Amino acid sequence: MLGGGGFFGIVLTPRNVAVLEAALEFGAAVSLDFGVASGSVSVMAGIYFRLEADTGECRITGYFRARGEVDVLGIVSASIELCLDLSYESAGGTVYGRARITISVHIGFWSQSVTLECEKRFAGSGPPPQPLAAGSPEPVRPPTFAEMMAPYPDPVTGLRRDPVDEYCTAFASVR
Repeated sequence: MLGGGGFFGIVLTPRNVAVLEAALEFGAAVSLDFGVASGSVSVMAGIYFRLEADTGECRITGYFRARGEVDVLGIVSASIELCLDLSYESAGGTVYGRARITISVHIGFWSQSVTLECEKRFAGSGPPPQPLAAGSPEPVRPPTFAEMMAPYPDPVTGLRRDPVDEYCTAFASVR
């Protein structure tokens, strides 16, 4: 039910340690079988680290993965997988997050799978954009964290909304 794993890798050259790499993963998995129907759910989280000594580049990633599946008589099955990760790469000082969800359905000899992915790069990470040639469109700068969390007018009602207050009150108990 509970498990995990990991690895440690090292690349040595005659002169130095070239690459250090390590990962740790932990989580839980449960499966049930009722004869005609079976299913399983697993949730895993982990961290991955890589350091290249020659270039000094470093990458660290934290991730979360959840998967569930169900099968009925081997004729109909469905599965869903959600993967989230947040990474930092020192080469460009880049911080970014990725999300992916995959839904698969199998009925007899027919199967269909759909995957949706998105990535968000955070402002302030990485070097500033380079100047463009004359006539080129300006690069789109992602908003800073402070800009994303600043109060804004609601596009429908025009009332002032504060994302921080909304987040905090979502967890407040009303008595």
